Amino acid sequence: MIPFQVSISKGWLHDFGGFSFTESYYFDPYHRRKADLLIDQYLLDTFKDLPIYNFESNLVQKDHVRPNFLRIGAIQPNLILGKILGANFIFPEAADADIDRSPLKHIKSAAELPSIDFLLENPIVKKFNNQLVSAKSDTSIIRIPPFFWDLSGRATIHGILTTGHKLVGEDFFLMMYDNPQLAHIILSWISNAYMALIQHYASMSDMTVTSVHIGECSGCLVSLEAFKEFAQRYIEVFGQKWPLRVHSCGFSDHLLASLTSIGNLCSLDVGSNTSVQRIRQTLGSKFLIEVAPPVEILLEGSKTEECIDWITTTVDENARGPMEIKCHLEPGYSLDHIRLIHQYIQIHGA
Repeated sequence: MIPFQVSISKGWLHDFGGFSFTESYYFDPYHRRKADLLIDQYLLDTFKDLPIYNFESNLVQKDHVRPNFLRIGAIQPNLILGKILGANFIFPEAADADIDRSPLKHIKSAAELPSIDFLLENPIVKKFNNQLVSAKSDTSIIRIPPFFWDLSGRATIHGILTTGHKLVGEDFFLMMYDNPQLAHIILSWISNAYMALIQHYASMSDMTVTSVHIGECSGCLVSLEAFKEFAQRYIEVFGQKWPLRVHSCGFSDHLLASLTSIGNLCSLDVGSNTSVQRIRQTLGSKFLIEVAPPVEILLEGSKTEECIDWITTTVDENARGPMEIKCHLEPGYSLDHIRLIHQYIQIHGA
């Protein structure tokens, strides 16, 4: 059976469940734990026929989740780097947290980047350190540190290119061509920063890193050649140490020659009608492919036939290899279409 897992957005939980996500949700782990338990029960009561969970989008593995988690620093990885570099967090009550600016927007040289040792002394890093230490004596909970979301030991980061995009802004794509040397300096710093933070928090939490999820959300915006130069080479730095789960958000057929050649790749996570058939033919019958339905078939008002066509084609192209299907429920999505996908998999996903 093809596993199907649905996570849920903060926007949906706010609009339909009345939940709000303030600063305390992200920085008071015991407040978050209480809120998450309420949300968990709400979802159980509301969705008796669907596998919908209060998970961060595409990052959590339900078989490695326990009800007594205490999530510390559970905020998107690139936002933590943004805060370290001087941006401020913002907390829309009805949406995910964000930062207020791109802190490297005006960077001119490597001298403007902090050393990795200085990074580990940053107040936000120390804040999470103190929370981890304080919670260690509480035997009623399991600590989950920053950059981790469950007990599997899988660390999670944004792709290095994607993080460059977040920290510099749209001008990063121009920098790749106008000043590639500076672009690589920034990407190398990001890679080193993520590596240091993963190892730091794993050590503090007695967590063994078993793999790394790298979410290259912006990768689909660049050419194959640019992806190889500015994304793949940095992804493979992590692959030298751990097995990789690599994610590409948008339509990514033009990147498959690179994505499928990444060293130590254990899973490829794609969406937006990226070709499952090409991945299966290239990486073989035993390779795990993870897919998300394209947004256009999930929207309210979209045609049921298009949803049926997508799930039928996806299962057929998979050719009975290992596969998981995941989606993230947002306001404006059709629950009927999510149910349709779930029901189809139950019947045809063996």
